[in-house]
Amino acid sequence: MKAEKEMCGIVLAGGKGTRLGELTNVISKQLLPVYKQPMVYYPLKTLKDMGITRILIIVSSVLQEQLFYSQLGDGSKFGLQLSYKIQEKANGLAEAFILGEEFIGESDVTLILGDNVFLLNSKITPVKNTIFTYKVKNPSAYGVAKLDIYGELEDIVEKPEEFISDNAVVGLYIFTSSVIDVAKRIKPSKRGELEIVDVIKIINNEQYINVEEISGVWFDCGTPDDLLECAEYVRALTKRTNRDTLLR
Repeated sequence: MKAEKEMCGIVLAGGKGTRLGELTNVISKQLLPVYKQPMVYYPLKTLKDMGITRILIIVSSVLQEQLFYSQLGDGSKFGLQLSYKIQEKANGLAEAFILGEEFIGESDVTLILGDNVFLLNSKITPVKNTIFTYKVKNPSAYGVAKLDIYGELEDIVEKPEEFISDNAVVGLYIFTSSVIDVAKRIKPSKRGELEIVDVIKIINNEQYINVEEISGVWFDCGTPDDLLECAEYVRALTKRTNRDTLLR
């Protein structure tokens, strides 16, 4: 079933980018270039292609907010309506829904991680309560979805020590506004964060979680090697398609 309510988007662009080392000493990692354009253009394009134009960008400081605004403004030049919110401490992905409560209102909401680059074969049609997966060789580095024989979500485990599946859960999630109350109900994990996997488990138990495999290519640009690999791929793709402008 397609979402009938207005859909808004949240780009989570906070965090310190510590895995990228000195690259993020003076700038947010989501403003680092992926070949010719800032990384944040990619999640924004993914949302825009989904028909989502009202977007909240969550950053980690006033300085970051200023840097993002100098690059993106209010989004009007891209056909977007952008707002900004500060997450002062990295309290987990699920806190984005609490911070964005007023912004979300009664709308359905798509959360996308600002360091995730999706180069899709086809546009995504938003369906409420959907998570997306991508098959990987090293599932222990990600949150992983275990599916039953019918392809439905059986379990989701954050960085499993033992192999349960090669279906990594990527940084793209679609929920109804009820996700706000679910996020408020969960407790911080051992690392002191509100985990998105706990939100997904509750919604799957009380409602239903649809699992969809990404058709295309996904990069999590969290390390220098990941960022370089993504940039090289985008460079090759750009030269083949002769398209330099991502957001129009």
